Amino acid sequence: MVNHQVETPEQLHQVSGTQTSPSYFQHPMTSSTKAGEEPPNIVSPLTNAHSRSPPQDGTKAALPSHLCCPICLEVMVEPVTTVCGHTYDKSCLEDFFASCSAPPSCPICRTSIQLPIPKVSVLLRDMIGEKLPKESRVRTAQLGIQRKQRRMHRIMHDLEVSTINREEVSQLLAEILATISEADTPDVQACAVHALSQMLSTSERLISDVIHAGTLRILLKLVTTGGLEVQEACMHALSSIACGTNEHRDAMLEAGVAEALIKTFTARQQPGVGASAGSDNYGEGFSRINLCTRVVSTLSNLAQGSNACRVRIVRAGAVKPLVALLGHASMSVLEGAASALGNIACGDDVCREEIINQGALQPLVALLHSGTNEARGAAASAIGNMSCGSDARRRKVVESGAVKSLVELLASGSEISCDARARVAGAMLNMAAGSDEFRAELIGAGALRVLVHLLIQPATSSHAQAANVLLNIACGNNKYRQAVIDAGAVPVLVSQLITGSSDAKNTSAGALWCLAAGTDLHRDKVVQAGALPPLIALLSSDSIEAQISAAGALWNIAAGSDEVRKQILRAGGLPALIRVVQTSGSTSAKARAADAIRNIACGDLACRYAVVEAGALPALVGVLRSHVRSPERYHEAVLGVTMVDALCCIMAGNSFLTNLVQEAGAVEPVLQLLGARTSDECGLACSDAVCCFASGQSTEREVLVRAGAVPILTKLLEEDPLSEIRHRSADALSSIAIDPRGCTSQLLQANALKPMLAMLTSQETVLDCKLRLAETLANLAKASLRFKNMMVQLSVPSRLLEAAKNETNLRLKAAFRTVVAALPYSEEGKSGPAAAVPVNVRFCNYLDSLQLEDRQLDPPPSPNGKQITRDTRS
Repeated sequence: MVNHQVETPEQLHQVSGTQTSPSYFQHPMTSSTKAGEEPPNIVSPLTNAHSRSPPQDGTKAALPSHLCCPICLEVMVEPVTTVCGHTYDKSCLEDFFASCSAPPSCPICRTSIQLPIPKVSVLLRDMIGEKLPKESRVRTAQLGIQRKQRRMHRIMHDLEVSTINREEVSQLLAEILATISEADTPDVQACAVHALSQMLSTSERLISDVIHAGTLRILLKLVTTGGLEVQEACMHALSSIACGTNEHRDAMLEAGVAEALIKTFTARQQPGVGASAGSDNYGEGFSRINLCTRVVSTLSNLAQGSNACRVRIVRAGAVKPLVALLGHASMSVLEGAASALGNIACGDDVCREEIINQGALQPLVALLHSGTNEARGAAASAIGNMSCGSDARRRKVVESGAVKSLVELLASGSEISCDARARVAGAMLNMAAGSDEFRAELIGAGALRVLVHLLIQPATSSHAQAANVLLNIACGNNKYRQAVIDAGAVPVLVSQLITGSSDAKNTSAGALWCLAAGTDLHRDKVVQAGALPPLIALLSSDSIEAQISAAGALWNIAAGSDEVRKQILRAGGLPALIRVVQTSGSTSAKARAADAIRNIACGDLACRYAVVEAGALPALVGVLRSHVRSPERYHEAVLGVTMVDALCCIMAGNSFLTNLVQEAGAVEPVLQLLGARTSDECGLACSDAVCCFASGQSTEREVLVRAGAVPILTKLLEEDPLSEIRHRSADALSSIAIDPRGCTSQLLQANALKPMLAMLTSQETVLDCKLRLAETLANLAKASLRFKNMMVQLSVPSRLLEAAKNETNLRLKAAFRTVVAALPYSEEGKSGPAAAVPVNVRFCNYLDSLQLEDRQLDPPPSPNGKQITRDTRS
């Protein structure tokens, strides 16, 4: 068997060339309230009510005391009267009941109160509103909004939200939206929108309710018609909604949010305030930095959605003003614009090309040198995402000077934050996922030394990304693997396997996997650095990715010399690999572990016996059986193929080991998988295994025949489109028919003779296969009269005569003669005991004319005892 190894483990880690995940941008002014915490501006329960000072705005002095809530001492916004006659604000009474463990009772007289709380007294509410002056009405409206916010917070943080509470949520939302739509002053309107934003910040469950309530339409109207305070509040709310799910973002885009945001850019363009009329320097025209920041944060959050979201944002014309904002004087605006562009660049090639065409690269590269940590990180993410996919775009990134700037920024060490370093390494990662041209650019800019130095630093979140960059560089050719080794990366990567974080261990193992895909010298360097023990230990990790990377590294290491394989055995690698095959929940982890076992079994006989003694056969066959038992899992062809390949390497022509594999129960699942033939790789591996089984002893061939191998091989021989599978099927049938007595009926029933003859006479069939088929047909003709008659009926002598004329190999011509010599022949073309003679005279005459070394054959006697004279005509 040939050693199998990964030249580059692209199926696992060219994924390291995928884009950076969309970064989440949230302006510092956004509420940071976490679930379970009280939102701002919430009135405390009654236990602290009496320690409060009376309101200072003159509201209480302007009204009789019975119109103020006894609990909060503020004007009652939603007055309710209990059965005992006392009146409270509804929100305060609800909070009081929620804070008491005893049954609900009046806070003043302790009279028992039945829930739900009575409805709001409309008459009393209107009377209070009429008696308040305008300033006090604004204050009261704001207070009412805060109380609604408090009620919403309490409801949405219940462990179980009942139907009644859901109805109350809808009612509260309707009241807040009505306040937003009908408020007669901008202050009240802005307060209501801010309250809505705070609710959305503390509970994502509200976002769907808010959208279904028609909030987007109201907010968009205010964005275009409201004042600065109202616009800023609306942008805050839209940004919070955009932090929801993709469905929420899709709803926002369907409502036209992206187009409205772009109009806000141009609407706020004011001549004389940093820009001239009609200019495209959008950011300078904003008279309020907060509003500008809210707009870019909303776009950034919207761009976290699906690719369709990003494309729609691009088509709305968002890229041009965002690129213009990269020259803004405010660092928060710069950071937001870079973050939004980075998220848009997570889309398809259309999005990335638009960003580059609008001239974003140069200002982003400049931001790497002069921005804050957050701005630098956002700029690096944007550059990295634009480097995804196309080498043409990567070339533009290189031409902008970004590679050198990224390396210099990463080399600055403690001057930038851990998050910024991780993002810079992520940008370099995507560059290294391109062709060798870009790996050479990184190496030429000094990236290897900086990355290795970064891995040596105390534990940071950037270790995993740094190892990933080394991984992608090592995915190149052996020249780049050697450069990584010369930079001193191997000992550092091994150290990360021992002391690094979970992600760092995973990516470091992946980098070693790629390095071990090189020459034996590279594999020896990895082993000498002490990689085997931590890699074997990593096989027991709870992380599936770590198991895959560790098993992949051992797979490539085991492709080295027998001494390296035996070092893996001495380090305890086999039991750990077998455990992954048996217990891992990942198909890829099982396959990579089986690949490592297979490469170990590709060693000398001692290695193969060690594999068997470690218990690999039950594990491999067990996985193979479970794989073929579930037809819906046939799409996981890689798993079954890998198990079969490993079994083939174990057998490898050794009859004793082949017998052990058969006794482990491998024949039946191999034949089932061969019959399913889910892929070319599957057909090749399984037909190879069947050839191994058929080359064993007669008892092993009988097991193969009883398991139904003959009809499966016959079908492949006749129908399979891949010539190599047909050849292997022919070899297996030839091996089975070495002793035709045990398989005659199966061969006849499968009608195997016809495809075997077609294969024998085909010009596409290789010489060795033809020789084996000819030997098989001769054996069958000698063993069975039924086969002799079938061959005569199929005109085998004449077909072989024509085939022999087209062949140049004399050895094959002689093999054809062996077949014909075993057949009865009649000059009249009829077969039968009376007319039959044991030799095809015309064929023998033709062979005599070729002057073969063994042509001196006496003419066979005729049935009447007379000598037959050969016809000298060819």
